[in-house]
Amino acid sequence: MTVEYRRPYNALWDGIHKFHNAGGFLTANPLRPVGRSFYVDGSNTTGLAADGNTGRSWDQPWLTMAQAFATIDNFDKIYLMGVVKEQLVAPAGVYDIQVVGAGNRPRQATDGGVATGGGAHWAPPASPTAATVLLKLIAQGWSIENIQFLPHTSSSCITIERAAGPPERDGSHTIARGCRFVGGTTANGILLLNGGYNCLIEDNEFESLTGTAILSSGTGIQVPLNNKIMYNRFTGCTNAIAISSTEGRIIGNIFRQAADDTNFKVNLVSVSGQGSLNMVLNNYFSDVVANITIAKGYKPGTGDVWRNFGTGAADAIIAVPS
Repeated sequence: MTVEYRRPYNALWDGIHKFHNAGGFLTANPLRPVGRSFYVDGSNTTGLAADGNTGRSWDQPWLTMAQAFATIDNFDKIYLMGVVKEQLVAPAGVYDIQVVGAGNRPRQATDGGVATGGGAHWAPPASPTAATVLLKLIAQGWSIENIQFLPHTSSSCITIERAAGPPERDGSHTIARGCRFVGGTTANGILLLNGGYNCLIEDNEFESLTGTAILSSGTGIQVPLNNKIMYNRFTGCTNAIAISSTEGRIIGNIFRQAADDTNFKVNLVSVSGQGSLNMVLNNYFSDVVANITIAKGYKPGTGDVWRNFGTGAADAIIAVPS
């Protein structure tokens, strides 16, 4: 006689079983919860995109990021293809979302001026709200990757906000990686609004922004703290970095800005008296060493360490600008 053993129902074991079936023990970090994946085809390249779809595959993609934001929960991932033209605030209380451009490189792919759906491009709508950001992040741990952004006039592409509630807003721990921020009129790349802690801005292209590529505004809640700006390229922007920064790391960036002028290349005390203990290392500045001074837009915080390079063959600069 064969007796079949069945484990009595137990909430813990049932939870572990569900976690395993979701692939949790097969991930690089098995303790990280596994979220869902959603798909947005902003140009309707597939001919299948509609916000009434499930959004769970390229056979059932959504047309707008707004629909994705209305659906997602913690740890979910959104894949974006084609062009979206929206100004959005990320949902409050939804954490650790990853938004990824589905193309190999951030761009708006076109053929004869017609979008092909290749790459991922985020732009203002046809009738945009004045001076309004494309994407405002108000919850911790979001990651924005491999997307090209074209900002609206006098606004930023991405704003990372801290503010008291309700609802409480804190976009700290954001990752902006592998994106391209380009163009606009008096427009900016990334704005740290009222603070920002432990954000990573890495391997992005900031190009021809006529405002400031990375800036902060308002420090009543917090002076931006422990943020990392690494391996980015700044090309032809009116100002590159203008933030108040404490214990930040500005490492390995390339600044191809206009030489010998007073615009900001690296200003870490955008509010006078705020900013200290930053590490500014291994950056390339498109100025000769004699022009890498406070008067020419290189403004250190108190107790900073600067070790960088200028345009001259011997321009290894080990001094803090003065």
